Amino acid sequence: MNILGIILAYAANAYAALSGMSAERVDCEWVSQITPNTTVECYDQFVHYNAKVASSAYRARGQSNLKVASFNVLYQGSKRSRFKDLSLMTEIMNDFDIISVQEILNTDSKSEAHNDRLWKYYNETQDQEALKHFDLPPAVLILNEMRKHDPSWALILSRKAKVDGRNDIEEVGFFYRGSMVKPVMNEHCAFGNRSKVESIACAIRPTKTLIGRDVSQVFGRYPFIASFKSGNFDFAFLSSHIVFGSPSDEELKTTILQQAFGVSTYEDLGVGVTSSTYARWAEMKVVADFMKAYKKNYHEQDVIFAGDTNLEGRFPLWETIAKDAGGFELEILDPTTISVNKYRRDVETNGLASNYDHFLVHPQDTKECDAKNSSVVYYHQGELARGLNSRYLVRGQSGTLTSVGKKKWKRAADKYEAMMGSLLTVRNNQLTPMFSEEDIALDLQIYEGRIFETQLQESTYYKLYQELISDHFPIVMSCSRTQSDDD
Repeated sequence: MNILGIILAYAANAYAALSGMSAERVDCEWVSQITPNTTVECYDQFVHYNAKVASSAYRARGQSNLKVASFNVLYQGSKRSRFKDLSLMTEIMNDFDIISVQEILNTDSKSEAHNDRLWKYYNETQDQEALKHFDLPPAVLILNEMRKHDPSWALILSRKAKVDGRNDIEEVGFFYRGSMVKPVMNEHCAFGNRSKVESIACAIRPTKTLIGRDVSQVFGRYPFIASFKSGNFDFAFLSSHIVFGSPSDEELKTTILQQAFGVSTYEDLGVGVTSSTYARWAEMKVVADFMKAYKKNYHEQDVIFAGDTNLEGRFPLWETIAKDAGGFELEILDPTTISVNKYRRDVETNGLASNYDHFLVHPQDTKECDAKNSSVVYYHQGELARGLNSRYLVRGQSGTLTSVGKKKWKRAADKYEAMMGSLLTVRNNQLTPMFSEEDIALDLQIYEGRIFETQLQESTYYKLYQELISDHFPIVMSCSRTQSDDD
């Protein structure tokens, strides 16, 4: 047997041995067997992908500035986002050096069953073609595309968090360029005699001892934190996708408001706090209080929050939250989400909707970062949109389908149809097409409707950008790697 055969056989045996584990554990353990060029380190609080390559690529000197970003990637891994062009999305992401990424989903049950069938089939037949058709975890698909741009890209991904016994379907990840950034121990995560390598990241533990009060009912999902070093600059990086919905149960509502703000009704909190948003504000209040407590209890003073808060920055409660936290400041007040409509109340939207994504930075303690000049990356405009438009934009300035657009449409549709037809699964112990011709025809119709037909309607004018990349735009700020770090 050749070397590749030995590797694949080992991979199959390893997966078979793991088949009795939870889906979460299998996701962690088997990826390295399938993708031998990507190392996978599995811990209770996180999974670390490509750590070895990233570590060997790190250079403390070199580029003077670090681009710190945050990006909600719109349910990566769900049927809702199945038409994404990851090559385009990662081309945008590759312009940054470290990115907090929200809305990454776990491998679903359908993919798990598909993978199980493939492995069983491979074990019985040794047909290596089967190994080309498994479903990788959604975060790994992004990482694989990132590494085509730069092999040193790595990922620290949160494990599923449980809040009040609920399984959280979302994960938060820190993608980092290994040549520019390296993970280091996080003091908050170094609990329970954890090893140094296990202490670089964790879900936060906002205990009563740390925060000063009980906040156990506040979070819908726990924020994720990790520590990094880039040149002279080291920092704790905190990220979260703040809960969108707010509980309607009156008793729980009162408890959340009491724990977060010490009030019993959201009306006491002022403009912008409603029955739909009070839980978002409560989570963000405790995040800010955690950041204050972190600086008080641990050595590291450079603490940065970046994420999707689902809250507009224009409301005055932000100032109160930031002030109470000891002088943090909110950055990014421009729109960060896509409006699919061309017009809103007869005014052109330019594809822009809500201001939900923000940085929270302490300007005095984190002078390395030029937070005041942080910005939104509008990938649907100007030069950034060139690659996407050249492949997918089929309308002209008048909003109608052009002759060149027809050719783009057909080329993209043919490519998508061929891709769907190439996918295989196992049925009756045989490797067979995953989809029937009827299934492919139906899915192709949906694909063309969502990517191309929507472009020709004012009500869905900008929807192609949401379908192909995300409904959010990344935010970014520049931090110095060479300035002396005082902590």
